[in-house]
Amino acid sequence: MCLPLPFVLFLLIPCIPPAAASLSLLPYVQLDFAYFFKLAMCRSKCAQKYGAESEVQMLDGTKFVRMKLTSELHKCMNGCSPRKKAADEPSRSGMAFWNDSHSDSAKVGSSPASRIHVTCLNVRDGEAEGRLIVETSRQLHGEQFILQWKWQGGHWITASIENETVIPVDGFVSGNEYKFMITVVGANGRLGESLQSEWIKVPQEDRHSSPVDLSVSSSACAAGGVCAFLRWKRHPTDSCNYRINYRNSTMEIIRDITVDGSHFIHLSNLNFKTDYNVSIYALDGDFSRPLELAKSYFMTVSCSEVYGPGSIQCPPLPAESVGVVRLNSTQAFVSWMAPPNTSTILTYEISADVLPPCEKQPPTSVYANANNTSAKLPLPVDSKSCDILIKVVTFDLLGRDAFTERILHSSSQFLPPSISRYIPSIFYLIVPLTIALFIIILLVIILRLRSSWRNKSKSKKKSRAPPTFV
Repeated sequence: MCLPLPFVLFLLIPCIPPAAASLSLLPYVQLDFAYFFKLAMCRSKCAQKYGAESEVQMLDGTKFVRMKLTSELHKCMNGCSPRKKAADEPSRSGMAFWNDSHSDSAKVGSSPASRIHVTCLNVRDGEAEGRLIVETSRQLHGEQFILQWKWQGGHWITASIENETVIPVDGFVSGNEYKFMITVVGANGRLGESLQSEWIKVPQEDRHSSPVDLSVSSSACAAGGVCAFLRWKRHPTDSCNYRINYRNSTMEIIRDITVDGSHFIHLSNLNFKTDYNVSIYALDGDFSRPLELAKSYFMTVSCSEVYGPGSIQCPPLPAESVGVVRLNSTQAFVSWMAPPNTSTILTYEISADVLPPCEKQPPTSVYANANNTSAKLPLPVDSKSCDILIKVVTFDLLGRDAFTERILHSSSQFLPPSISRYIPSIFYLIVPLTIALFIIILLVIILRLRSSWRNKSKSKKKSRAPPTFV
């Protein structure tokens, strides 16, 4: 952005603005377009030679490359003037580029800009500030935008030279209509035709008080992990600033954002298969006075949906259907169902810990191989009349863990020794016996159906036999 100065001053001091400045709409200042065109062309030449590219991430998660203002680029741009002396090489390059530039030219290529529009407005006390968005069809490489504007009944006013696609603008007056135009200038001259925005009328007050329909979706991120995408319909005169509040059962994140032309908001670094509540608040120009616009609920996708079942990228899952039987005063039998991703399981740890009000005792534990689904667990000493917390911890190949807990109550009866002795054997027999019984029943059904089919076949043959005459 460039602060508007009288044309005479531009001949002496080129305008190199601070990066965070905004364009002020001053109807009584008219700058020379021909001079601006030559200055923009010179700056574009400087950017191609001295500019350094830096990556910027938009609110929707996409990234684009912008031109970084280095000290050499700053000196070269300062040299874009009819000077006769320069102290350093970048400044001398700027002087040479200035002499090689011209006031205007025929088109030398297509424009990277595809659309220009006002995306938001913050209105207060009859004035407003907003953001002007330049949409591009390809990456920029030092091109400059000559920005002009007018209001209803007025003529085009040349205001500044820009090199950003998001341009802060202030000085709007409530009740007036405004229109903007950009001319893209490259190192060799004009690129494409000038591009105009639609007319926009500045309201008398902020329009962000109306509730909106919020749409939320979750999917895998391109860079890995899980993301969510927030969408709601916005009007060009809606607020520029918003607060995004999203939370789950363990954490809450608050983000204050300013719109940048993105069509949705990208939330990253979310937990897998987790419930989230999200709220959207509109803020005024100084990020105060939050007003809730919408709230919604969503669940993120699971890790297996992103990386596939059993992937080592996913954290381990806890054991399921944990059962506990007290064998005697010093031992319990613990069984469980293995989680789905068994290929990544390293081992199980089964532990017992006495619960209050009983006196604290050292916990006991045993380990089981990855292919085991039961274990005998020694109980803490003198725990006969205590409730005991039984925990089954699953460790994966990377040392990560997940656990399931059950409480063994003091009221649980002991199994008779004659039965408890055979608990492990009975457990290992249940599954094969169930399968064998199922196969036997299936065979019986097949044999009966086959016998029934044969009987029907014989009866049909008898009915077809020719009559016998005596």
